[in-house]
Amino acid sequence: MNIVKFKSMHFLRYTYLFNRFDYKPNIIVLLPYLFFSLAKGKNYRKNLIRSYEVNRINTFPEPASKNNQPAIEILVNSTSKDFKYLNAVINHAVANSYNSIAKVSITVPNKEVDDCRKLLSENEYNKIIEVKSEDDILNYRITNKIKEHFPQKYGWVLQQFLTIEQVITSQFSGVLQVNSDTLILKPFLWLDNNGNQPLFVSSEYNFPYYQLLNKINNKFPIETYSHITHHMMFQPKFLRAIMNNSNLSSTEHLLDAVLENYDRNTASPICIEFEFYALGILAYFRENAVISKFSNVSLRLDPSVNNVEFESIIKKLSKMYNSVSMHSYL
Repeated sequence: MNIVKFKSMHFLRYTYLFNRFDYKPNIIVLLPYLFFSLAKGKNYRKNLIRSYEVNRINTFPEPASKNNQPAIEILVNSTSKDFKYLNAVINHAVANSYNSIAKVSITVPNKEVDDCRKLLSENEYNKIIEVKSEDDILNYRITNKIKEHFPQKYGWVLQQFLTIEQVITSQFSGVLQVNSDTLILKPFLWLDNNGNQPLFVSSEYNFPYYQLLNKINNKFPIETYSHITHHMMFQPKFLRAIMNNSNLSSTEHLLDAVLENYDRNTASPICIEFEFYALGILAYFRENAVISKFSNVSLRLDPSVNNVEFESIIKKLSKMYNSVSMHSYL
């Protein structure tokens, strides 16, 4: 097995190999990891097998036609801790879309709006970038409920409902939501004229997410693939229909359903934007979803340290992965 090395970065775990879009793991490759799992334990083995299965899914195909496809919006919810990534996140998302980008919406805490606008003022896509305050998206009733019930996870839960609200009110056919630490590395046609879109599959399964979603809508299965993918194409008309089919009239109504049903005894109880939409599109619009390999790699990178070195690493990663998430906790 080849081990990929980028200077101080060593790819040692099976996930880095399995996740590559140019690689499909087979049973022969899996066997040594299975043997190793006897020492690592049951949970390691379950995650290994799940990763093996989802990474055998086909990668999203190149489109037959790239012309005259729907214009879309890019949405990024951010805070100052991720501002060092923000220009790169925007630039890679715009550059790697076969759909034209009509608007880039950046949503940040109210006190950080001016700093964010200054940061992005010289971005090459500045004319289509709009920086908005979180306070202009969600009303105080929603934010107060999130603060009350998720005091330790406020920002994490807030960004999920910021996405839901901005998607259902978007005027565009598609909204590409990208996490503020994630770079899209490979070009995609995110939405075609027939309403078809990629739906990426990941291996990050967390039972409480699906237990909650099943309580909100019993058409959503508990045992399922995961779609926690750090970026997702949302079709606003589909999300509005999914909410309607779940007997939900608004973002606040969805939050109330979450608060009524979530597991208070778990540290990570909800993934309401990605999984709610993904399970909804599979339940009601399955013919429009092209199930695809996620092919993401998570690394600790800093684009502000050495731009030449950073761009060199990104170029190498783009030959193997669809995206990279530069998680600060790594």
